[in-house]
Amino acid sequence: MERQSRVGGAIYGAAIVGLGLVSLVLRNAVPDLEPLPASLPARVLIAMLVALILVAAGASLTADWRARTAARTVGAVLTVWLVALQLPRVIAQPKNGGAWVVLWEVAAMAAAIWMFALSSSESDSSRRPPAYVAVGLRIVFGLSFIAFGISHFVYHGYVESVIPAWIPGHSFFATATGIAHIAAGVSLLTRVQEQLATALLSVMFGTWVLVLHIPRVIAHPRTGNEWTSMLIAAAMCGGSLIVRQFLATSTSRVPAAERVVGASPGLTAVPRRKRA
Repeated sequence: MERQSRVGGAIYGAAIVGLGLVSLVLRNAVPDLEPLPASLPARVLIAMLVALILVAAGASLTADWRARTAARTVGAVLTVWLVALQLPRVIAQPKNGGAWVVLWEVAAMAAAIWMFALSSSESDSSRRPPAYVAVGLRIVFGLSFIAFGISHFVYHGYVESVIPAWIPGHSFFATATGIAHIAAGVSLLTRVQEQLATALLSVMFGTWVLVLHIPRVIAHPRTGNEWTSMLIAAAMCGGSLIVRQFLATSTSRVPAAERVVGASPGLTAVPRRKRA
């Protein structure tokens, strides 16, 4: 696997380890991402088992040991969260913008790690996933950023409020990040400058981890949502590198005619969480 994908997998894996540890420390489901119903039998036990799985799989990704098996495991967990937990919540609360954003966060994280899990080495082209799978994952990842960008405009005032005070021009940066999300999403859907878009996404999320999230976690170390927000941003940073390598590799192996067919295809603003 290419070095870029390994780096992305290591960053993503560290974030997954963090999510598992947050769950274990809180003795509860991962805040926001894993909204297990309060009435679920053995709810805490299920949350702890999932947390242990995340820690083990994330560590395997970070160490690049049986990384694709670990990626499939994480992808399966995120897919269950998406289908069994996030979709029902959105259906039940269709006007809850925060629920929509979290759904797309889980979708983006799942798409990225499935790309990692389905990637194959240059010497083993037989393991390349069907074209429609790669296209579908790219569409999901791209649509998620369009959703994130829209949320930055819907909750523009909130986005301004979480930008660090020492950074000037809060309104400008709130608008700019919304535009950047949408532009990245369009780039992924159309495959126009997708390599540049995913590289800039990785830089953007990595910057947010350092500038926004780490200081917030230090200021509020007992707040689970702050930890979750930071770890989601870190996963998006690594995930963007994974997607970048996956798309570059899949493009290099797919005939030009197939590429034409396949070309049709945060850090995000959530009003209940401190996220830019």
